[in-house]
Amino acid sequence: MTEDTHDPIEREIATLDTAEHPVASAEAIVEALVASADADTYPPQEAWIGRLEECYEVQRTPLVRSALIRGLAAATTVDNCLNRKTELTAEDVERYRNRLEELYDDNADSEAAEWLAFATSQLVASYATDSRLEDISLEIQRLTRLHESHRQEAIAASLADALVTEAGLHFTLDQGRTSKIDANYQFVESLAREYPGERLDERLAGALSYSARASYEREHLNYALTERTASRIEGLYQRYRSDELAYWLAHGTHPKVWALGSQEKFQATEAEIERIEQLVDTHDDERLPRLLGWYYRNEVYNRVGAERSVEVEQTLDRLTTFYESYAEWESVPEYYADALRSAVKFYFEQENFEAAEQKLELITTLTDTHDPTETAVSSRYARALARGVEANVERGEIDTAMAYYDRIRELVDDDNDVGSPLTEATKALADRILAAENLDELERIVTDLWSVVEASTDRFVAAELQTRANLTRGHWWPDDGEFQVTIEEETASTVTVSVSDQYELEHVITVGTDGSVSTNTGEGDIPETIGDLSPFQQQLAQFVRGYAAYWLDREHDVDVLSPESKPESIEAVSKAIAELSTEEVDELFGEYLAQHASHWNDTAPFVDEVKRPVDPVGIDLENEVVLYEVWVSIEDGTVAGVSDIQIAVLDDDERTVLREASVPDGETYALVSLPVRFVVTPELLQLVMGEHLRCQCRDRYVALGMEPPVESRILGPGQQSLTSLYTEYDSVPDFHNPEANVAGYEPGTAPEMLVAKHIQNVLYEDVAWARDVLDHLEGTPTTAPIPPTITAPTNTWRGDQ
Repeated sequence: MTEDTHDPIEREIATLDTAEHPVASAEAIVEALVASADADTYPPQEAWIGRLEECYEVQRTPLVRSALIRGLAAATTVDNCLNRKTELTAEDVERYRNRLEELYDDNADSEAAEWLAFATSQLVASYATDSRLEDISLEIQRLTRLHESHRQEAIAASLADALVTEAGLHFTLDQGRTSKIDANYQFVESLAREYPGERLDERLAGALSYSARASYEREHLNYALTERTASRIEGLYQRYRSDELAYWLAHGTHPKVWALGSQEKFQATEAEIERIEQLVDTHDDERLPRLLGWYYRNEVYNRVGAERSVEVEQTLDRLTTFYESYAEWESVPEYYADALRSAVKFYFEQENFEAAEQKLELITTLTDTHDPTETAVSSRYARALARGVEANVERGEIDTAMAYYDRIRELVDDDNDVGSPLTEATKALADRILAAENLDELERIVTDLWSVVEASTDRFVAAELQTRANLTRGHWWPDDGEFQVTIEEETASTVTVSVSDQYELEHVITVGTDGSVSTNTGEGDIPETIGDLSPFQQQLAQFVRGYAAYWLDREHDVDVLSPESKPESIEAVSKAIAELSTEEVDELFGEYLAQHASHWNDTAPFVDEVKRPVDPVGIDLENEVVLYEVWVSIEDGTVAGVSDIQIAVLDDDERTVLREASVPDGETYALVSLPVRFVVTPELLQLVMGEHLRCQCRDRYVALGMEPPVESRILGPGQQSLTSLYTEYDSVPDFHNPEANVAGYEPGTAPEMLVAKHIQNVLYEDVAWARDVLDHLEGTPTTAPIPPTITAPTNTWRGDQ
């Protein structure tokens, strides 16, 4: 309703009020309300309703009540529940509907029931914009009760409207489930049988359309069903030929056309598209051209899928012509941009870079033509550019890839929703930038990504790339990163916490007193399907799970971690072993030392023969990786006990214990777990155990998503459960390898270095003989040199002598 029509109505109502004609005034106000709803000028409506209420207060007659009821219903109008952008909120509609319900409750007459049903169907449409399925279900129950009480066609039509709206929302939200959509269709069909005629058949066509679409969107394509459904809607259209039925015919025929296209039956699809073109020419309905653009776009998709370059171009030409006629119509620019984006991807995959760049130019022009606040063309442009980044990185054209990336970044600066394309482009560039060791550039583009992305899956990508940059610089996590933990729920057997990690990603985790730890998918920033995250992102989430259990164990007195999983326990055992004298090491670990030393009786020079304390029965020592293990407990900071020797074997990183030992009593404990090492003296064993436990501490901090402290930044084998992480992910440094090159970490003692250390500890006067020993170890002589007779050591062998 324009200002020109508003003023005369105001004058008319003022005249009627002066003449004290409340009934006529109420009817004039209803006329104003209906006009304002039709023109989508919501602001005056609340004032009109207020004036109607005043009329009703002055004269509570059936005629004024009827006007108030019709006025309230008009105020709820959301354009027949179909795709209407309106200033009305669900709360506004709900307020008017509730007032109608009060009037209905005062006198449950059929007129009030009819308009209450209409307003409730409008409320369902409002709820649909916010995806409020539970509220919609409750309103449909209300409508069903109204229908059962009054059995009026108008109420049945409103109920059918609500059922079609709910079916459409389930189609949008519940990909993979068709039962609810089919149930709604069957309900609408029963209503159409009860009230045969155009009014209910139009709703039936809508329900049929969503049922057909569900049948092919869920990857359970049933061509016979889609064809049969399209024929049913065609039959309804032929009976009445209304604009509404033309719309649903175009809407519901699409599954059939898509099915034909997916089978490359393009001649049949062309015939169906010509039918839709006839509907556009015959009916003056603004929704039909939008649907035709949808058909044209999907035809481009089908031709691309069939890899028919000539037909891709022909279909694009037709869509271009269509766009030129309907450029200002809703969704048409987006469909055109989608088709061009699909062609760009196709041509890049075909390595037809000239054609791909030509289509990119068309999308560039399209983007520059349309206001980003009114269309979503720029997001399609960004996706096309992202594919260009990937393609040019693959062929080594980094400058071109960076130019495309910078253009996406410009689109971001224009407040466009292009976070996911920027994520794709950043991922494509990251490997090449890392390979060039240009960490500053990587951190620049990752920082750009962090500043834009909102979707949790995109933020996980940013976290992964940031972690890779940190690791390359020698840091596991950001130096200033901290976890924030909040307890959400606690029961007798579980505690659920919300953990915000160093990247401010929220993880909702449930920890059981039995030691079980699980991430609650679909909560916080974790997607419903954990497979939506990359393997490394899943591993990052695993670390947060570990931290949640650690935090509860330490801060909330929930006993879920064994001591060997706690870094402070391992640190305490490591410190106690480091403070032992040589004699104490020999006394406490003599059997464990002998188990390792026994392997060098025949293969290493200058090692006294040692009897093996425990025979590893059933193990092929030449072909299997055996682990010799001992539990070490401490009390008051000193070693309280050392277990018997425990034996395990490794097979594809799987550790299996074959000989088990009991943990000795003490305040806490740790497990020393070493493969056969050249430790033939207490000093060497103390060195190796110390480094091994420091490596275990490093592994525990890594597993908890925490930066290891400086004293634990050492390279070498630690806890076997983390070794697979280091070997599986190229982006993670080989912390387990003592000879790896990792910034900020000191190398551990490599196995071959132990031999040299042993020789260094054996003091000989004859330096030439020591050199012969080294030559022997390198395999130069064919026989081992005979050691000289030595009375007492007087100097240390040095390699430069």
